[in-house]
Amino acid sequence: FYLWNKDVIYTTSDVLIIPGTVSFRYFIGTEIELKHNQSFLLSYGLRQKFDSGSLNGIIRISYSKNLK
Repeated sequence: FYLWNKDVIYTTSDVLIIPGTVSFRYFIGTEIELKHNQSFLLSYGLRQKFDSGSLNGIIRISYSKNLK
């Protein structure tokens, strides 16, 4: 993820905005197709913060239905 205002530096005559990358996210998962244009998505991901190096787990569950 890219944060456009990651570092904001205030000087006497100007405001400097230094953008930067704050984290990387990696996901792996599977999609299960159900009856009647429905699907279920289950995935697991890792978020690695660029500055601190900390690693967090993310679970993502989603359901979708096509209304055609």
